[in-house]
Amino acid sequence: STLSSSGEFRILEELGKLLGGDEKPEKMLDELMQLVIARSDADRGLIAFVSPETAPRIWAARRVSPGEASNIVRSLCDALGLEEDLA
Repeated sequence: STLSSSGEFRILEELGKLLGGDEKPEKMLDELMQLVIARSDADRGLIAFVSPETAPRIWAARRVSPGEASNIVRSLCDALGLEEDLA
């Protein structure tokens, strides 16, 4: 089996196709979240960006309530010593 045909690396091929497209960032991140959940057998997840220079922002979430997502990001910000005012 080659790297490109093994199941472990199939997600990387799909991600490469996704990133090479002309999609808007929000749509691309939403599709990425969907792909990661499908390929990892997870039942839910979220993508958030946290930076000392900007307010945290939740870009994509699947089967995570807005309140739950906010709590996760707040906990992450607390752990990193960052402000947690969500954008």
